[in-house]
Amino acid sequence: DIVDDVPLAGDDSPACIIQSPLPLVNVTLVLDTSGSMEGSKMAALKAAVASLAQAYAALDAPIHVNLITFAGGSANVGDYSFNSVGDSGYTNLLNAVNGLGTGGLTNYEAALGTAKAQILLDVNAAGADSAQQHKLYFISDGDPTTGSTAPALAAWQSFKADIDSDGLSSTNAFQAHAIGISVSNGQYLNPV
Repeated sequence: DIVDDVPLAGDDSPACIIQSPLPLVNVTLVLDTSGSMEGSKMAALKAAVASLAQAYAALDAPIHVNLITFAGGSANVGDYSFNSVGDSGYTNLLNAVNGLGTGGLTNYEAALGTAKAQILLDVNAAGADSAQQHKLYFISDGDPTTGSTAPALAAWQSFKADIDSDGLSSTNAFQAHAIGISVSNGQYLNPV
C-alpha cells in the first residue's frame, strides 16, 4: 500500500508575551509649609516635588497623588491623577505646589494623621487593586514644634508596617521616605 502523506502545517511562531498594565501608584506628598520653610527652603521643596512628579510621569503608569500640607495643622489640598506630563492632573499638581505659602508652627502629629487617612481611602477605594503601590514623601525642615509627636510617630510606625491590616506583605506595598531640607538632626524625620 502506498500512503500519500501531505505535510501538516503547524504554527511554530513563539508565543506572545502579553504584558499586564502597570498597577496604580498612589503617591502621598506631605509637605511642610510652616514659617521656618520660608524662602530658599520652600523653593527647594517646590523644585524637589516638580522633579519627583516628572519622574513618576515618565513611568507611563497611572499615578495618583494625594497632596497634603502641614504647619500648625494639616490639610489634604487635593488629589491629582496623571499618566504623563501632558495630563491636566500633572499640571494642576505643579500649580498647586507652586502656589504654596508658608506660616505657622510644625505639627507632625496632624500631618501623619491626615496622611494615614488619605492612604486608607486609597487602599479601601471601591475596586482598588491590592497590587497597587503606595509611596509617601514627607518633606520638612526639622523638628516639630507642636502636637504630640512621640505617640504620633509610634502609631505611624505601627501603621506603615501593614497599611491594609491584612498581615500580608505581598498586598498594598508601602514605602515611606522622609526628606529633610537643611536638617542637622533626623531624630524626628527618621521614624517617618
